[in-house]
Amino acid sequence: MTQGLRTRELATFVDSENPTIGDWRVVDGQFSWLAADDPQATAQAIWRRLRTYRGEVISDQRIGFPWFQEILGRRGVIPRLQSMIRQAVSGTPGVRSCESAGYTADGAARSITIEWSAVFDDGKIYSSADFQIPYIIEADS
Repeated sequence: MTQGLRTRELATFVDSENPTIGDWRVVDGQFSWLAADDPQATAQAIWRRLRTYRGEVISDQRIGFPWFQEILGRRGVIPRLQSMIRQAVSGTPGVRSCESAGYTADGAARSITIEWSAVFDDGKIYSSADFQIPYIIEADS
């Protein structure tokens, strides 16, 4: 495959608020934001890591968070989940380090709300509460 076929730049939606063609870049099946230094882009990348189920990406079945393979429906994984969230956040491009990671489980609603705080590449500490992105994983009824 030639290099030209392996790299694609896409726009999520082009309008007056988002005039940039090429918001997304796909290189060898890996998605990334072109504006990687924007804290909102980094927060969205964390959200994608946590919301993409392992096996969901056809080009690489290893990509994604192992919700079905290792978390949901299993007992005794609660301490491990915190570590897995921390690893997902700290491994996100644009994140220097993960300061804290946690979650709140709601059995009645069948959901998990994820909380994190991290040092981004700009040196500032951000948390999941700083962004209008719902870090909630819900199981279908």
